[in-house]
Amino acid sequence: MAGYRTRRMRSNGAPGPEELSPPRGAVALAAAALAIAAAVLAASCAPRAPNRTPAAAITWQSWEPAAFERAAAEHKLIVVDAGIEGCTACRDMHEETFRDPAVVAWMSAHAISISVDADAQPDLGERFDPWGWPAIGILAPSGQTLWMIRGYRAAPRFLAILQEVEADFRAGKTSEVKEPPVGVASSDLEGACREAVSWLDERGGEHGWGRGSVAEAPVQLAMSRRAAFGADAKGPNEAQARAHALGIAKLVDPEWGGIFVAPTAPDWSGFIPEKRTWTQAAALSSFAAVAGVERSGQALAAAAQIDRYLQDVMKGSDGLYMTTEAEQVPNLPAELTAVDYYRLRGEERLKYGRPVLDHAAYTAENGLLALGYLQLYQATGDDLWLRRGRELLDALVATRMTTRGFLRQAATTADVQRDRRLRELVPGDEGKLFLRPQVQVGYALLRLHELTGELTYLEIAVRLAAELKKLAATDGGYTAAEPRDTDKLFPPRAPAFDNAWAARFLLALAAATGDEAYRAEAAGVLRSIKGVAAAARSEGVNGAGVYALALHEYLLGAVDVSVTGKLDDPRGLALRQAGLRELDGRVFAHFDTHGKYPTSEAPTAYVCTATACSSPQSDPLALRRRITDALRTHVDLCQVPSASASLTP
Repeated sequence: MAGYRTRRMRSNGAPGPEELSPPRGAVALAAAALAIAAAVLAASCAPRAPNRTPAAAITWQSWEPAAFERAAAEHKLIVVDAGIEGCTACRDMHEETFRDPAVVAWMSAHAISISVDADAQPDLGERFDPWGWPAIGILAPSGQTLWMIRGYRAAPRFLAILQEVEADFRAGKTSEVKEPPVGVASSDLEGACREAVSWLDERGGEHGWGRGSVAEAPVQLAMSRRAAFGADAKGPNEAQARAHALGIAKLVDPEWGGIFVAPTAPDWSGFIPEKRTWTQAAALSSFAAVAGVERSGQALAAAAQIDRYLQDVMKGSDGLYMTTEAEQVPNLPAELTAVDYYRLRGEERLKYGRPVLDHAAYTAENGLLALGYLQLYQATGDDLWLRRGRELLDALVATRMTTRGFLRQAATTADVQRDRRLRELVPGDEGKLFLRPQVQVGYALLRLHELTGELTYLEIAVRLAAELKKLAATDGGYTAAEPRDTDKLFPPRAPAFDNAWAARFLLALAAATGDEAYRAEAAGVLRSIKGVAAAARSEGVNGAGVYALALHEYLLGAVDVSVTGKLDDPRGLALRQAGLRELDGRVFAHFDTHGKYPTSEAPTAYVCTATACSSPQSDPLALRRRITDALRTHVDLCQVPSASASLTP
């Protein structure tokens, strides 16, 4: 399924090829695959009545060397169940298929079963997300992937697949499943940028991007291209950005606030009845990006509704925001679906109880939520949004910073322990260095430093950047996590999406510190990414958008807005505020605390690019015009070809 964060959208059972495997000549299998692939999204997402029949339990093991060693010693297949907690299809598998007595008996006798939480273990999630969620892999004891299953499978079908794969394995009829192909890394960053913009341009439409998915990066890219090349810039444009943001606003729950995870049609009609914090974060960023051109007020009104929901429902006692409000409603009668439930008035819903919460809070998505709040502050000047973003980042640093100097992705709390989880958090992985939380929270910390002028946030970001060196790959990018003991079987990977975020983080760090070494490091990261197809592989149009944004920010360069004078002078504060109101990621506004520019009795501001600086500015309105001029360029290094070939990955 095409769309934003495809790996997460598929957790709802979105249609796709049933299994990916070497050809086996089984007509029945092929017919079943085609039938399931033809199922519509709404049908795939429909909740199933849970199977309450008691059954012996499957013994799930963690992704550890011991599990693979046992499989090798006993010459058994390995079944890997990878997914996320907020996943209806995953829960259906666990409450139905994995409870079926015949399935339990077969897996207990013939396989080693491994469980992977793709949110808590993002490196393993990245490995399986082309087929998720859930993604169910059947592996040989050597680690060779023999078969991949995407989404829910009823017990009889699932058992038939297991039996057939084992029969072929015992007969020596095996070949490895290959992942969907991606491009190749290139040093031609201008060409890579053109390809990324063209890719997004082909997928844009009157309602935005993708199948009505919630995506912030293409919206931000469209507005950045408007600032750089004017309203006539080709590729993602302002009209699409505005339509996408207003489409997201249609997903707001009118009773309790918050937006649903996705619509069921490209025109934003219908909804999938789950609410996830990363979706709220993407919505806030999208609303901030179009706030200056969206005159109806719908986007900012929706932002207020999202904030109400986050504060009332999703905020935990530690100041972080929980992951998912699931589709499950404890006392919902069989004749009502979760969609029916959300169409009721609030007091009518409460007759059946509140939906189940996943109390886990993941660092990376909380970093994106903080960034969304900060971007709303930049767009509106409303101190509420600054306070929300600061409090969240302060809580992340207080609760997730390790003594080694990096941020943990997950933590087991008392509330998490009480949850009826599909996959238990792995204590050993809670202390592991993952790439994603460092770069996404690090980027938000730099924006908070810019907005407040407080050096503490810059210092933490610098510390996180130093930790990235431990993840350095040979090609100039970063691996998803520090080494695992299973790396001999499964070599570490450098995910394109996370590396695109790393490039954005390093470019922002270069702007904040003036250290060009960070910019050079970002260039190396961008050259390691295997094109837009790799960036979109798991995250859809949003992955492509983050990659395109990183390329734009590198190729077009930063715009430095430096304000001279005393930090508490109202005139200087007004100048700095004028710089902060520019939401484009290329702009970094700050006080000139290093004495780089000449001072005078009255505060002044300078707008500088890599090639030129403005004359001193003392009027905030004139300063905004200078920033607009500095952002504008007459050479579009990422122009959309007039007649481009299809770039479908």
